[in-house]
Amino acid sequence: MEKEFDMLQETFIASCFDRHPEVASYLGFTEYDTEIPSGKLSDRKKEINQDKAFLENFMNIDETKIDFDRKITRKLAIHKLRIWIFVDETLQHYLMNPSAAGEVASFIHSLYRRPGPEKFYPLQARLEKIPSYIQDFKTRVVTPVALWTDMSIQEAEGLLNFLPMVAATSRKEIPYQDAEEIENSLTKVEHALKEYITFLKQALPAADTPWVMGRENFENLLALRDIPYTGDQILELGNHWIQEEKEKIDKMISSVYPGKSIGDIVEEVKSQHPQTFEETLELYRFYIKKSREFVIKNDILTIPEGEDLVVEETPEYLAFMYPVALYVPAPAVGKERIGHYNVTPPKNQDMLREHNNAAVANISVHEAYPGHHIQFFCSYNHPHKIRWGFTPTDVFAKYVSDGTEFVEGWAHYCEDYMVERGFETSKEYLFVQSLHSLFRAARTVVDVRLSRGEITLDEAATFLEKETGIESYAAAAEVKRYTLGPSYPLSYLLGKYMIKELKKKVKRAAGPQFSDKLFHDTIVNEGTLPLVFLDEVLEHKICSG
Repeated sequence: MEKEFDMLQETFIASCFDRHPEVASYLGFTEYDTEIPSGKLSDRKKEINQDKAFLENFMNIDETKIDFDRKITRKLAIHKLRIWIFVDETLQHYLMNPSAAGEVASFIHSLYRRPGPEKFYPLQARLEKIPSYIQDFKTRVVTPVALWTDMSIQEAEGLLNFLPMVAATSRKEIPYQDAEEIENSLTKVEHALKEYITFLKQALPAADTPWVMGRENFENLLALRDIPYTGDQILELGNHWIQEEKEKIDKMISSVYPGKSIGDIVEEVKSQHPQTFEETLELYRFYIKKSREFVIKNDILTIPEGEDLVVEETPEYLAFMYPVALYVPAPAVGKERIGHYNVTPPKNQDMLREHNNAAVANISVHEAYPGHHIQFFCSYNHPHKIRWGFTPTDVFAKYVSDGTEFVEGWAHYCEDYMVERGFETSKEYLFVQSLHSLFRAARTVVDVRLSRGEITLDEAATFLEKETGIESYAAAAEVKRYTLGPSYPLSYLLGKYMIKELKKKVKRAAGPQFSDKLFHDTIVNEGTLPLVFLDEVLEHKICSG
């Protein structure tokens, strides 16, 4: 039965890579580099039937005849597939979000981000296929959402601005004739994108499908995620955490910022920022290096061999979706397993305030050390690829199948833990760390209420601004993104809370054998599992000695 399970797992992963070769490229599997998926609606519907077949096959595996590690991986496969099928069949986001440009961006970026000139040859093969993909994708624009259609237009316009950069780089790195072929293919992609933008603008007036999933679907999604709380309970926790963080901030103000308002302190903290974008990049590099050294010196967890992380500018086609920054994990395989932390150039000097010293220090912990960078790198070292931190999909709502409460909860837990260990002790850092926690609490409330249709986009953005002091442009971008991934935003603070509760439970059960480092090493090396599965893994390890 174990051989049968292993073969099923490999067949499933191969099917995921066949459907989404760009995901395989991100992970470092170069044999998929020349391929892109089909854009046709008929082929997209076939994926749903494939998922149903895989679900049945995994459920038919007798878990009593496989070892514990495989048992957990089988449960994870079933967990993921049930969510994928729910998102496709019930929510039907793949018919509602006309984000062809987002997919095309992934086809290009998954190769373009690699160092060296050899990336351009498989990229040329993909570029030749992209115009047909865009044309075929129109068959999927069945019940478009106005908001998502508008976002897709912006996405396509951003990609158009990025294509000349690809051409310019090719001219620098590969022979003239080869670069000319790249440029010719990019011109065809450009024409296809412009025509697609026109198509979307024509579709926009009739794009009246609501994006709200409603209370019942939201509860069903939480249950499928194995989240042990209802939406109402999460909402109650979120409001409690908002009040708790406000009280913490008020106490801090009275002791270290007497006589000042939160707005005054925010202005003071945000005034401490680099003066240029180049200085901003250097500040990120400084704090990422510092956090890594702190993790090693204080024995917080084991840094895996071969990991690396570079800081660079956000590609233009991603900038509108990520106005501040984003992290792109290192490949899972290959010689150079380098993660990328992208920082978005500010549209004006005032936006440099978001990259203030204290915020950058805290973000470096969350995204880099010991946060996401280490988490994903370690997950990729697990022998079962199903446990790796990736989701082969063209629908953002499916990302919650990847144990998001652990993925985002871990990074948020790291923020708290590094404060406890004394990584940074300045009043500005402690204030920002608390402010970030307040933001995650407010985000939890917004996620539940927005997904259930209890507040509008404008009300959600206003709530974030009022409760956290976030800039209006950032609040607007945040809530738009939330509509695409219901229950994802609540994963940060709820996940941190669940990790801390799990840690207490394990500490009681393990007794003198427990250490923070052992707990950290164990959970990051088990893959990106839902926390209820990690609970089961840790209980098994304790019982097994």
